[in-house]
Amino acid sequence: MHAEPDKLAAFRNALPKEALFAGKEFLLSPDPFPIDGAFEKELEQLGHRLFVFQRACNELYQRSVKGKQPAWIAAYLDAGKPAELIEFSRQKQFRDDVPLVIRPDLVLTETGYTIAEIDSVPGGIGLTGWLNQTYAAIGSKVIGGPEGMLEGFRSLLAEGGDIAISEESRTYRPEMNWIAAQLHKKHPEFEWRVVEAETYEPVAGRNVYRFFELFDLPNLPRVSELMNAARNGTARVTPPFKPYLEEKMWFALFWMQPLREFWRRELGEKYFLKLQEVIPYTRSEEHTSELQSPCN
Repeated sequence: MHAEPDKLAAFRNALPKEALFAGKEFLLSPDPFPIDGAFEKELEQLGHRLFVFQRACNELYQRSVKGKQPAWIAAYLDAGKPAELIEFSRQKQFRDDVPLVIRPDLVLTETGYTIAEIDSVPGGIGLTGWLNQTYAAIGSKVIGGPEGMLEGFRSLLAEGGDIAISEESRTYRPEMNWIAAQLHKKHPEFEWRVVEAETYEPVAGRNVYRFFELFDLPNLPRVSELMNAARNGTARVTPPFKPYLEEKMWFALFWMQPLREFWRRELGEKYFLKLQEVIPYTRSEEHTSELQSPCN
């Protein structure tokens, strides 16, 4: 009779004093969201499929820039971006870089799920890590186990590093503070810092997790120092400074008939068909007539 109230009390007691999202409150559930084994397996495989998809998006843009795919693809993806940011994103040393953390926003349907968008600067990493820890502590089985999110994030900054958060992203500062504290508790020989992106001075040899959107660059007076550190190789920054990978039109490009063979080749037949099942059909009439058979 008292199991659920006891679980909720345990949840409340486990909440960090500064909470996890600034100015937000949550309804608490005594149990994690249940899924069956088949859906769990599907989700475990989805991450790699979307990594391959992002890698293919990066390749399509690069080929468009070089004239090996229609030029309007890169032109659309670059529209409205500062010229210096476009030039920076195209530098040779960053050519193959893609975001190392992505979050597909999934919508459950009667027949499975669909993907609303893919976020490459996602919030919720610390929140999910805390939920996994807390549910596991009260006896629930969670995908990835109690430490999965923490160790996954640590793989980006294995021996410490800096998490640069802008004022625009301040809502997520508490969850990143929690991550940094948890990682330091487990690995006290290393240091993880949460820093203000507006005043951040890169430290040679310290890698950086960029927790701000690229539209926020005009509000970050010292961001050029971080970009120079990435350019010079004194710091590795993820997600990379590639605004075209943060655009929302990729789903439309995925469904364009003239690009079908490009996606088949880059994704492989199996992944191509699987992603067709979960990426919602997005139709674009404009420029379709301009596309010829994609070049190799």
